[in-house]
Amino acid sequence: MGLIAVHPMEGCGKLRRWYKATISVPLPILNVNVYLADGDPPILVDCATMAEECRNGMLAAFDATGVRPELLVITHFHPDHAGLAGWLEDLGLSVAASVGTIELMEYYSRGRDTFEQTVRAFHSKHGTPEKALDEICNVADWSSLVSFPRRPVALEPGECVAAGLVLVDAPGHCYGGACLWDEAEGVFLANDQVLSGITPHIGYEEHWTPEADPLREYKRFLNRLRGFSFDQILPGHGEKLVQWEDEVRRIEAHHSLRERHLLDLAGDEVVTAYETARRLFPGADSGIQLRLAITEAMAHLQYLVSEGLMERREEDGIFVYKANAGVFVLERDLAPSEVMRGNN
Repeated sequence: MGLIAVHPMEGCGKLRRWYKATISVPLPILNVNVYLADGDPPILVDCATMAEECRNGMLAAFDATGVRPELLVITHFHPDHAGLAGWLEDLGLSVAASVGTIELMEYYSRGRDTFEQTVRAFHSKHGTPEKALDEICNVADWSSLVSFPRRPVALEPGECVAAGLVLVDAPGHCYGGACLWDEAEGVFLANDQVLSGITPHIGYEEHWTPEADPLREYKRFLNRLRGFSFDQILPGHGEKLVQWEDEVRRIEAHHSLRERHLLDLAGDEVVTAYETARRLFPGADSGIQLRLAITEAMAHLQYLVSEGLMERREEDGIFVYKANAGVFVLERDLAPSEVMRGNN
């Protein structure tokens, strides 16, 4: 397959015209949106994996739009968004990303051994048993999905990528994540931070410090969106969002329900992040789904600790969590279907 569709974005053309190209990827998510813009310089935002169908799809997107990008901006380092970076660099594109994304690319480029050592130590501290660790590590080898750029340019939040196009810090979904705000064209390129009908994954991963609180930072990001001036959100997957405020409110409500549900599941027990993940996501059995479930549970646990609703302590080398006294007066009659709906 490769290229699925190309659509010009309405309301653009003052400084540049944006096009959305949807490309199939060999991952459960099935496809990814990349964005091309003419102007000075011509820009590509994100790319797909190193699969042959993705390479063919990207070249087809160049032909369909007439845009020959000179600059690739990577919003975050997941293989469906960054996999072709090195290949495109070889074709002559400059590659730019946030400082954090470049750090993450360097980490993964060191190979499986470094990754596995870090992941095993991290997840072991949160109660993940050996068999589950094997599952997680066996699916986390991205070597066939990613080509790493050799000379990426580091961008800082607030930096102009091109005339009127600003990099925006976007924490929560991925370490080092960033968005792009094009005020002149009235668009906000949100990668996976805001999606239509899907609640983006927010996870506490091994790249964060013990004091990090990615869910709190993500909630702040959603609130900051209301301060930008734009007409539509261009997401990393799915359709553009015009009534984007409704999606933001839906995502905020989802997280509030999830936090109450987590407290309800914990009860008066002492739990690990692994145990919490198995209760929140009982169907997450594959390696990648299990890793996402654990890191999402950890993000919510960390947020509840920072809110004073739970406490975290270390027992026999493992972090455990317990709801604080008096918390159980919160609502306990939440329907699990409402809590689970829409999670990515």
